[in-house]
Amino acid sequence: MIALEDVKLKKGDRLIIENVNVIINDSDRVLVFARNGSGKSSLMKCLTGAERVKSGEIKYHKYGSEVKRGELVISYLPELYEFDDGIIVKQLFNGFYLANKVNGSLAERSFIEAIYNTLKIKELETQRFGTLSKGEKKRLLIAITLLVKYDCLILDEPYDGLDSEWRKLIARLIEESVRQIEAPVTIIISSHIYDKTTDLNCNKILTIDKNRVEVKAS
Repeated sequence: MIALEDVKLKKGDRLIIENVNVIINDSDRVLVFARNGSGKSSLMKCLTGAERVKSGEIKYHKYGSEVKRGELVISYLPELYEFDDGIIVKQLFNGFYLANKVNGSLAERSFIEAIYNTLKIKELETQRFGTLSKGEKKRLLIAITLLVKYDCLILDEPYDGLDSEWRKLIARLIEESVRQIEAPVTIIISSHIYDKTTDLNCNKILTIDKNRVEVKAS
């Protein structure tokens, strides 16, 4: 469970969101739905610990007990990519594969093969990251994100730059990733476009408007 208590977020003098009180339970599937520039990415970064809140608190729980954020396995796909343009795709993928293998959070081998094949990473193996299209980068980074047996999956605009068929394939892969984890997991996805075919049966929708976050049952 993740609990946001009176959270306020600012960037410099600009107020992003305030008075946020939200509880995200284990097994919740949450859609953060708002227009671009409304603060979706900032909220997602706060949930991962990549950004600090101005005031308030974000609390994490696992199996009913409060834990530090680092005690949860959070797999995170950022909206923007921060890799060296010169790195080879296979090197990047293998680096994340080995890191997750060492820390014991690697997904099942059969599922990793399904990720690799479904997202057609083989076709990109020898290319440099900087030469990939927006959609190819997104496919690669989704593949890397799904390598992990996670407690919480946070995807910031995972379908941006992809056509409807790719979006459907990725939604199915996310569903498969949940099934191969033998524990309740939380999924949080942000998007500026609502597509019923890829909403993963989200049971909560968080909307951001005028610095406020509203929670609705889906």
